[in-house]
Amino acid sequence: MSEQEQVEPKELKDDEESFKKLKTDDQPSDEQENQAELKQNELFIPNLIVRTLEGEKSAVFFVGWVSGVLVFEHTPKQLVRFTDENSTILWEPGRGTSAVYFPGVKARIIATVSPNENLFHEFKMDAKMFYMPPPSELQLRLMGQIYRRFAKGLHNRPADEEIRERVKRFGPSIRMVLCWSSYELADFERLRQNQIGESVANNKSLQAALDSIVHIIESSGRQLGLSHSLAQYVVHLDSADCFLGYACSHYRFSSQEA
Repeated sequence: MSEQEQVEPKELKDDEESFKKLKTDDQPSDEQENQAELKQNELFIPNLIVRTLEGEKSAVFFVGWVSGVLVFEHTPKQLVRFTDENSTILWEPGRGTSAVYFPGVKARIIATVSPNENLFHEFKMDAKMFYMPPPSELQLRLMGQIYRRFAKGLHNRPADEEIRERVKRFGPSIRMVLCWSSYELADFERLRQNQIGESVANNKSLQAALDSIVHIIESSGRQLGLSHSLAQYVVHLDSADCFLGYACSHYRFSSQEA
């Protein structure tokens, strides 16, 4: 056998080994796939947490600092200046009508919103919605104890028996039960009676109210939605569901009077 004939099989064998190695490198191993999955599912810990009231007044927490909370006022457009992809924004509603949508903001946003779709219509396109069940009567009574003990600056601090009566009449809404004045509650009751009158005027109007999304989420521009006034969200816990049932919309009447 010539020297050339001996070299060629060796080169072919080397090429085959290289090709096999190249092919293996191109295909992700089980270990690589597992690492990618772990990275995707790992807990996100932000460097900065911003608790903001409608994007206009914020408390800024630096994660890892024992102290050092900054509180300041700004405009919603300025959120992009002091947050980035390593930040989390906790958005809370105020008495205004500011929408939850901040173009250009890279931070993760968790928004607690009332069921008024006008406030979160744009935000909902890029977010997952979860339905928060209202607190129980016992939880509200415990909150009332804390308010009476520590919230000395509040004008309305209802007693325990008054809290129980408000839950019975108006449902387990924190603001209505613990914060609203008798004048605000009377105005709410008047609006609710008007809604009930519209909804149950006849079988046709009642069916239309039950079939409409306005039953919970107010998106028609009217002053008051049926949420809180007549209905409240409930959660049917499901351990087989990846979100445990919190991503599903269920509701029932908000109070005995309703």
